[in-house]
Amino acid sequence: DYIYSIYANYTPGGGEPTYKYLGYGYTKVFGQTSLSSNIQAVHVTMPENGTIRSLTMYHNSGGSGNNMRLGVYDGGASAPQDLLSEGGTPVATYACWQTIKLDPAVPVMGGTTIWLAWCYDINPGIRIRFCSGGSFQSDSTGCPLLDPFGSGKLKNDIFMIYATYTVD
Repeated sequence: DYIYSIYANYTPGGGEPTYKYLGYGYTKVFGQTSLSSNIQAVHVTMPENGTIRSLTMYHNSGGSGNNMRLGVYDGGASAPQDLLSEGGTPVATYACWQTIKLDPAVPVMGGTTIWLAWCYDINPGIRIRFCSGGSFQSDSTGCPLLDPFGSGKLKNDIFMIYATYTVD
């Protein structure tokens, strides 16, 4: 006489959920490096209804005790506004793409502009490419990510960051 418990993760249609990528997730590592200590963000438009599960960013090697935070903000095309979710982790001691899971995950409607943001205790060097109107730089420096994002200015550069999401 035993009592058993069982549970399952359900995905409609069976199998694993489909993960997609959104943002400035270039696989070629940009040649220029930014050491700015300002909190920054890039805007992207969600192509379809989905739930953002994690953010990934490329950085140079970090030092011991250095932490990073990645987050998602709402807001229009001109500036990030309110923090929807974030996550943090120690910075890897080698140059790499580093992924941070968002808790909670962020549901986003297709066509909505969101901002992928980051901050570091000490910027290990993040790769950058200059282009027209790609990012927003906060007047604030260091961590944590602020809610709301606060004042700053549009910048003409993009960074190596992307979101991973599932389709709803």
